[in-house]
Amino acid sequence: MMGRVVAAYFSTKSLTQRQLSGDDITQRPFMPVLLQVMVGEKPQGKIPVSGVMDTTERDLSTPGVVQISASYGHAEGVVTGSQASDVFYIHNDYVHGIVQEKTSRKVPKNNGTLSTKKILRS
Repeated sequence: MMGRVVAAYFSTKSLTQRQLSGDDITQRPFMPVLLQVMVGEKPQGKIPVSGVMDTTERDLSTPGVVQISASYGHAEGVVTGSQASDVFYIHNDYVHGIVQEKTSRKVPKNNGTLSTKKILRS
């Protein structure tokens, strides 16, 4: 798993994104990596929530702004933008939130892959 994380850091997509954002991709890499145990879902149990926090907003390079994104299910849907997520921007004492309707979530399968599951409303 760790090898895949490091390899992804040097992928064409990653290098392109970092270069477009102004990173000097010729410098020694800074790669914080978090490893965590996946939490499964219990049948008829509470739906897990995942989130990502960026200390520099990804797309706008706004100093001092923290961006927190969260949604139901596995974090990959939040990271890739493949599912609706709530986003909160925080700067000093100011908080601006954008809450979206969430109709699906990413769910881990027994074989280690992810599937998309609809969120049923009661």
